[in-house]
Amino acid sequence: MDIEKLQHLAKLANKMPKRMTEVEVAECLSLSRKTLQRWRKSGEGPPFIRIGRSIRYPADELEAWLTKRTHR
Repeated sequence: MDIEKLQHLAKLANKMPKRMTEVEVAECLSLSRKTLQRWRKSGEGPPFIRIGRSIRYPADELEAWLTKRTHR
């Protein structure tokens, strides 16, 4: 691959929203992975993406989900 193509791919990657793993989200929310798994099954947890067998949580959507649940 030439340097220009690599630079272009790097720019695209920087523009994509971060996707967090189940472990990262569980740690961030101080929850167990099992709770996140149960929430995914019941549909009550944060939005997620399934890529093959992998689960990813878009960071921006996780933040929006948390904001909706903030009580003042």
